[in-house]
Amino acid sequence: MDRSVALKQILKKLSAIGELSTEERAEVATLLGTMRRVEKRRDIVQDGSSPNHSTLLVEGLACRYKLLANGERQILSFNVPGDIVDLYSFVLRKMDHAILSLSNCVICEIPHESIKKVAATHAHLLKLLWRDTLVDSSVFRTWMINNSRRLGEARAAHLFCEVYTKLQSVGLAEDDGFGLPISQVDLGDCLGMTPVHVNRVMKQLKDDGLLTMNKGYVRILDWKKLVAFASFDPGYLQLTEEAEAAVR
Repeated sequence: MDRSVALKQILKKLSAIGELSTEERAEVATLLGTMRRVEKRRDIVQDGSSPNHSTLLVEGLACRYKLLANGERQILSFNVPGDIVDLYSFVLRKMDHAILSLSNCVICEIPHESIKKVAATHAHLLKLLWRDTLVDSSVFRTWMINNSRRLGEARAAHLFCEVYTKLQSVGLAEDDGFGLPISQVDLGDCLGMTPVHVNRVMKQLKDDGLLTMNKGYVRILDWKKLVAFASFDPGYLQLTEEAEAAVR
């Protein structure tokens, strides 16, 4: 597997939330360790584990999730290529949730020892990595509001706006939509809905001329109308002006 692809993805992600100098770009390359493939529907990181590395998602789609005592699942956020899905494991003693591959994925390990060296010598790069974890916190807060205070159609619309914006900011979405290889059960676990409710919501979004979802592809029919309907403000993703402007 070509590590240059991993480097390209992490640089795109970090550049979308801040500026990187030539020296810092070279330093990011030293962070990258072992690359491997993960089949879909496998845990990339297990709940309760204490990893000695953080994980960069290079290809595919993943999610953070938590299993309840009764076996029900709550998806906490989606991860797209360029995301370091568990950067906070560098400072936490153990993981309090798991990371699941929703599609076939390629990942790259970032040894905690490498992060430690960067932390000691490159203050601005450390700040960017810290900002990345704080964006994750913003996403968690936004999902909490979304799932508790918005009605079903607006709740789903907001989720699709977020995923599209994240993918567009790193050049992985088309002008008219994006790939999202998940089931209605997955969507329900994101949005706190039953599959039957999800089906009704998706039909309504289609009938309203906002978007369609078919065979793992979300086609956006009217972006401005979708943003207004969802009350979507991308500010919580902390994108640079250039990255935000890339979203149509």
